[in-house]
Amino acid sequence: MRAIVVKAVVVPALLLLANTSFAQERISADEMREARRVAQTFARRLQRTKDITPLIDDYFAPDFIDGYLQDNVSNWFIFLDHDFAKKLTRAELKRYFIAEMNWLYLCELYVFSKYSSLRTGDLDLPPEKMYPPDVLKIFLSDPRMKATLATTGSDEQELLISTADRFRSFVENLERAARLLRKYAIRINAGRTRQYRETLADWKTRYYLYDPWLTSCDEICLALPKGTKFIQVNIPTIQLRFARVRGQLRIVFAAYLVD
Repeated sequence: MRAIVVKAVVVPALLLLANTSFAQERISADEMREARRVAQTFARRLQRTKDITPLIDDYFAPDFIDGYLQDNVSNWFIFLDHDFAKKLTRAELKRYFIAEMNWLYLCELYVFSKYSSLRTGDLDLPPEKMYPPDVLKIFLSDPRMKATLATTGSDEQELLISTADRFRSFVENLERAARLLRKYAIRINAGRTRQYRETLADWKTRYYLYDPWLTSCDEICLALPKGTKFIQVNIPTIQLRFARVRGQLRIVFAAYLVD
């Protein structure tokens, strides 16, 4: 793993991506150029805003949350019990998605703007060296966020959110941590440091950043029909999955990008 923030959190998400049934397809030159252009624009805007919120309406399919919720694979939402998620409103699920993605994105943006992945390897540093004290305090105050910093495994089932009180508390903690970390990221000019440039050069080789590939569903997935074609593109720390929605290339799925 690239950072200890992902040790206990995103492995389940990675396994789910691996278990989804896709057929590999060839991608045309026009599709490749379009997908790369949209992904690069999205990545530049996200680095500039350091907040995925204003990008949702411009880049995501209007009902992308339904795709997460209705997919036949559970737990697209990290830490969120799938049965409980069905009881939440689309607005609540969207808020959770934004909080989760902002938190994960900002963690890596901040850390790798301070420490190059080329110089630190797997970044085996203590949490207090990676994050500001007030951000770390929020991490340690929430059992689920704390689990992502643990060096030993946690009971995944116990960490799943299945009550309204736990949901509100967790989302509020994610949002608070992201707001604080965003301020620190701006302060150190995150995304533009020498360390981050070195890290990006490393990731471009390891994760084929901005190199689109085409797949299609062998079954109904993300609430879209069997045979729907997806263009997948890795950008820094996020994998994007695009599909044609009313003639436009829109994001129907975004996941944290891990080893």
